[in-house]
Amino acid sequence: MKKVYFLFAILFMAVVVSNAQTTGKAGPNATWTLTDDGILTISGKGVMVNDYGYLEYKHFRNKITEVVIEEGITAICKSAFEDCENIAEIDIPKTISRVDDKAFCNCKSLESISFPKYCTVKNLGKYAFANCTNLKNIKWPTLLQSIPQGCFYNCISLDSIAIPNFVSVIDNGYTNAGMPGAFENCRSLEKIDFGLGIKKIGQDAFSGCHSLRKVEFPSNISYISSGAFRNCAALERIIINSPPL
Repeated sequence: MKKVYFLFAILFMAVVVSNAQTTGKAGPNATWTLTDDGILTISGKGVMVNDYGYLEYKHFRNKITEVVIEEGITAICKSAFEDCENIAEIDIPKTISRVDDKAFCNCKSLESISFPKYCTVKNLGKYAFANCTNLKNIKWPTLLQSIPQGCFYNCISLDSIAIPNFVSVIDNGYTNAGMPGAFENCRSLEKIDFGLGIKKIGQDAFSGCHSLRKVEFPSNISYISSGAFRNCAALERIIINSPPL
């Protein structure tokens, strides 16, 4: 009889361990919870912080397959999910107003990004989604104003993009001091729809986009760097529309 109870106790402990949750701090007023099935939830209020004592879920980065950021979180900090290569799904709330450098860099299983319609993100960090090699779809923040260097560098599965109307600058509009362009080496990219607000395209912004054949700009474009479309071997035409009469 004692053996039966002993075996039952071991089985019970195994069940508890297998369904255990790991938790910690994600910011001064934010916490993280990681379940046994790989769902990471960020909850609370305010900003996430990448500092000592925070974001210790990164020790389990290979286990994370889904990220749920709950309403109340306002900023995704630098390198928050960098190198979490198995994340396939991310839920971003409308309370997010900032996405910092390398926030999702090297999330190689991520297929889509969807920002809520009314979120207030105006700028993305450098390398924010760089090397997300399986990324195919982007639902942009409506109020986005600029796309910086390296933001979508080497997103080799991305085949089309529609730049929102408020975006006026890609790659700071000028040179990058050796940094890769915003969409550099997006070699499957075939179609770009620029919004009406675009004014400046910086150095290497679309360098190495080998599948790009035609680019069309609205009339208010004022600056295109000489290297903006470097090594775009298939590019045949660049069209700049005339201003309306």
